[in-house]
Amino acid sequence: MATIISKKADQDGKVIPPTTRDTNVVEDTVPGEQGIVWEKRPLPTYDALVCGAGGFVGGHLVNMLSRKGLRVLAVDIKPLGDWLQVNTDGLVRSIHSIDLRLKDKCDYLLELAKPEIIYNLVDTLSNDELNETMNRVLVNTHLIQGFLTKYAPAKYILAGGESSERILAEEMAIEFGYKLSPDMDIHITRLHNIYGPQSNILNIGELIPAGYECSYCYIDDAISALWLLTQSKGINIVEIGSGRTYNGQEVKGIIDKIAEQEIEKVFSLYSPSATSVDEDETKAKIGWRPSTPIGEGLAKTHEWISKEEHVDI
Repeated sequence: MATIISKKADQDGKVIPPTTRDTNVVEDTVPGEQGIVWEKRPLPTYDALVCGAGGFVGGHLVNMLSRKGLRVLAVDIKPLGDWLQVNTDGLVRSIHSIDLRLKDKCDYLLELAKPEIIYNLVDTLSNDELNETMNRVLVNTHLIQGFLTKYAPAKYILAGGESSERILAEEMAIEFGYKLSPDMDIHITRLHNIYGPQSNILNIGELIPAGYECSYCYIDDAISALWLLTQSKGINIVEIGSGRTYNGQEVKGIIDKIAEQEIEKVFSLYSPSATSVDEDETKAKIGWRPSTPIGEGLAKTHEWISKEEHVDI
């Protein structure tokens, strides 16, 4: 799948093809682009910069922002072929293989995009906890430094799972982000057991917990929460997930009924963790609760896995 470079308009509203070419950008043409006229806005160049766009949540977030008419710069360290989704909408430009642990890359993106909103969903995987911590802190630090020296967005949203290294990055975002740009809205969101289609899950059995209870939040609900959070003002820390927990036997029973056969637990990096959230607190902060029943969400996930022919079930 090829990505499409976003088109800009001149003062007469005519489409101007991009004049610069990045070697790490895959381009394609827009069928019938002669009739396309984008809203004329000198700044920002892009409405949103999504870091970690090649991941599960990042891919769905880019799609949602595009559907709402936002111009999106989608970036990820992974090669384009490793992205879980690649949005080909004319409002989206995708840059792959860009390492945001390097400060000059962060500065480049801030100058290129001049975004109103930055979503930082960068999530590195490492067998070394210290190394993983430093990687996440580096990306967060470089972006925040760039707010002062390059371009400060109106909103900075840091999203990810709850962990010690993520909490360190959160504290830095709030403390230094606010000091560098007091007028910027800073939103921290902790995502709990988000699941659904276009994910890393290769077998529905990976979603069965082992020996503990956990909650589940369908991807569409999580993306809706991120959008509501985007509309919020000030500084917020919000937990995105469900307050309802399930044990392994309960989840297995639901999945067995959906698959119409016995499904065994499969252990993987993406299996759900033992966690739940206070839905009342999240509702009070951003007016959101998850709305997709677990049976419905698992059925949609199972259908996607079956169509993708990831496993023979």
